[in-house]
Amino acid sequence: MFEERGFEATTMRELARASGVAVGTVFVHFSDKGALLSATLHDQVERALVRAAQTLPPRGAREQVLHLLGALFKSYAKRPVLSRVLVKELLFPTGAARAEARDKVSDFLAQLRALCSAPGALAPRADPGAAAEAIFAAYLAALVDGLGRDRPRPAEQLALVDRLIEPWFQPRSRRRSS
Repeated sequence: MFEERGFEATTMRELARASGVAVGTVFVHFSDKGALLSATLHDQVERALVRAAQTLPPRGAREQVLHLLGALFKSYAKRPVLSRVLVKELLFPTGAARAEARDKVSDFLAQLRALCSAPGALAPRADPGAAAEAIFAAYLAALVDGLGRDRPRPAEQLALVDRLIEPWFQPRSRRRSS
């Protein structure tokens, strides 16, 4: 319904009716519409990250980061209309959704920081925490850019992130031909 009618035009009563449950049942699980939307986004993101983690490249922090972000971009591209609603409404969440969003971002930053903390992953003197925050900023910029188009292009979004985060990482080793 958020996809069809928009977030503001959709009521909790309508969501409950469409789900075949009483409106009180919805409120037992979600304090407000923002919390329901937040749960939808976090579920989508979590599923994409779990699938990506199962196929994570064995080496190379930069490649691992790009693999995870690529999975997210592909996930959003599957349902761009809903993804636009989700991202638009959750950039500045209120109520219970605010705390949950902060926790999820903090968890994601910790995951990025862990990848950046691998020995030899970052350029000399680069701080893993600052690198994780820069990667997250690049991810958000590419996400907003992609969702602002008629059809998101995950490969282009990922290429943008790669260009933006490249200075943080050790140069990729060049293979010599024999």
